[in-house]
Amino acid sequence: GPYGFLDSYDPSYTPNTTDLPGRRYCYGRQPSIGLWNLARFAEALVPLIGVRGAEAELEKYQTLFVDETESSMQRKLGLLSWTGEDDKLVQSFLDQMREDKLDYTNMWRALSSISTASKGEADDETVLKPLEWELKKVKADDKRQKWAEWVRSYAARLAEDKDRDGNGWTEEERVAAMNKVNPKYILRNYLAQNAIEKAEDGDYSEVLKLLEVLQRPYDEQPENGKYTDEPPEWASRRGVCVNSCSS
Repeated sequence: GPYGFLDSYDPSYTPNTTDLPGRRYCYGRQPSIGLWNLARFAEALVPLIGVRGAEAELEKYQTLFVDETESSMQRKLGLLSWTGEDDKLVQSFLDQMREDKLDYTNMWRALSSISTASKGEADDETVLKPLEWELKKVKADDKRQKWAEWVRSYAARLAEDKDRDGNGWTEEERVAAMNKVNPKYILRNYLAQNAIEKAEDGDYSEVLKLLEVLQRPYDEQPENGKYTDEPPEWASRRGVCVNSCSS
């Protein structure tokens, strides 16, 4: 530890103050640090399985990680198939989220609102309407145009998507499938902090409320919409979004 939850997409985010100088364990380096940890474990097993055996198992990790990542991204995008070009679609999405400091959870959830009809829509603002709540702080015309271009590319990909038997999803089927893998509610750092502070004063109502909301993370729960709000300014202070190992 400590651990934290990713709000705005930032591959360099780390919840550990000790890790801040080099960010060795930051979000974007989790795959490589996972491999490093496994390599240390494999070294301990060399007397039992030999060097070649250890190397073979580490290679499996790398292959499995790539396969599972692609499978996860395919489900999050609502696709029935995966092509080499989809890697670029995902990377572009992540890059633009990072550049504009957009909320990771909310952006993925909002993608299910995009219709295949957007691929042929000429007006940028009409194209961006399904994402307007998430893009409200993106004001620059060039950035909004870039997002509109991405949405059109994504909508075009959805329109051509088919499974191995040549069958596609209806819009309703795709939306339902995406909303089962892209949560609307997560335990954000500031939400946990609010609950902790109340509990320290003997009031466990917010702890119980969070438990209630997070038991159904994929449901809309319109009455609990405030729990999807992005973090307030105070949430960036140490002790909320980042902590020391001894916290």
